[in-house]
Amino acid sequence: MHTIGGAKENLIDIDVRVKILFLAGMLALVLSHDGVTFPLVVAALCVGTCLWLKVPARVFMLRILEPLVLVTGLVILKGLSGGEPLISFAPFGLEFTFYKDGLQAGGMIALRLAAAVGLVTVISVSTPFVEFFSGLGWFRVPRTFIEVMMFAVRYVMMFFEEAQVIYKSQKNRLGYSSMRRSFNSFGILSGSLVIRAFDHSAHMTTSLRQRGYDGHLPELEGKPFKAKEVAGAIVLISVMVVLWQLPLV
Repeated sequence: MHTIGGAKENLIDIDVRVKILFLAGMLALVLSHDGVTFPLVVAALCVGTCLWLKVPARVFMLRILEPLVLVTGLVILKGLSGGEPLISFAPFGLEFTFYKDGLQAGGMIALRLAAAVGLVTVISVSTPFVEFFSGLGWFRVPRTFIEVMMFAVRYVMMFFEEAQVIYKSQKNRLGYSSMRRSFNSFGILSGSLVIRAFDHSAHMTTSLRQRGYDGHLPELEGKPFKAKEVAGAIVLISVMVVLWQLPLV
């Protein structure tokens, strides 16, 4: 969760607490809606916002890749049950039948999840993750939970970069030229990351103790809300509530 270069400053500078409240309200509206139009509008607005923020396509795809895989699996599972058969096929002698009602239900759930993922993506690319966790602390989220999330985000980024370095080094040495060598190289890569995880955790613990870190995040304490930002969030939520109440389509 980090700020993308070239993003619009007026969106990035909005109080993170206002962003969190807006995100919570929008997620509640999206997940509670039973129609198609509202989640589709929200998803389209999120994609448009990411384009406006000039989010690189690679970064955007990495953010939505895992949810996209989960959504695809969900649609397939839902499509295998229902009332009216829609299509059947039998690969390798195994018969599969997809049902119209199941696919419709799966599509509805997938659309709501896509809108929710879009909302989280917009907030994540427009908010430095340290500020986001500071905002959670202002809402009295347990300190232990915030610390675990901060370290998890930090380690995921760090190990992703290290995995890329090791993979490129192995690839340059033809470590993935055959199936057998690929499995061997992947095992070495995984083992190296585990060893480095222990080393980094020990170094980080020592470094934090030397700096007197106790998990306290004072950045937002005593900072007043800005009336303009609160009013803007209320107006946007009100517009979305009106759209949410439109007849289901």
